[in-house]
Amino acid sequence: MQYLRIKNFNQYQHYKDRNPPWIKLYRAILHDYELRSLPIPSRLAYIFCLIIASETDNRIPHDLNFLTARFGFDVDESVLTPLITSRFLLASGAIRVLAPDALCSSLLFSYEKSISSPDSLSSPDSPDLKSKSQTDDFEQFWLAYPKKVGKKAARVAWRNASDRPGLPSILEAVSLARRSQQWMKENGQFIPHPATWLNQGRWSDQPLLKNPTTMDAFLSRHPHREIPS
Repeated sequence: MQYLRIKNFNQYQHYKDRNPPWIKLYRAILHDYELRSLPIPSRLAYIFCLIIASETDNRIPHDLNFLTARFGFDVDESVLTPLITSRFLLASGAIRVLAPDALCSSLLFSYEKSISSPDSLSSPDSPDLKSKSQTDDFEQFWLAYPKKVGKKAARVAWRNASDRPGLPSILEAVSLARRSQQWMKENGQFIPHPATWLNQGRWSDQPLLKNPTTMDAFLSRHPHREIPS
């Protein structure tokens, strides 16, 4: 069985007894730009996952039928995937997620896994592997980038950025920028459009990181490892 868990759940949910009748819901969640960028079903699912986590010692079964029955609406991977890729939910059990440094992301792990998989080898159904790889890489970048506007322009900029580094370096640069003072200011108002970020080669920036506060810690995206099944 694969499980999901809430990031930093034990740090902010303090109970004397397991399965409490209530949970703590911090108001800062309303100002979390990343969460507000997710689809509405994913945002609602996150709240419900907080409740399930309080019942299961933060081990939420990654079972779509179970979650659909508990949440009261249809849950499929399109609901959970944004939460996992944005690291509101951490995968464990069947998926091993390693974090070699503070800039590692689950998207980076997925990329490395995909390029080493036998499924990525040539097949009669995928004649243009280079083109497909470029498309897949852009989609990984798009998932990681917090301001999802102008996707068509961003795709063109991705294709034209001949001097950009490989996807792992791009994901690391985005992960670092997300913790910068500029990107965290006023709920992400000053985050550049993804096309602008690519066209200007902003992956080479060295942003000034914001000093973390207690509330920032609640919203942080720290590296993680698999928890025992």
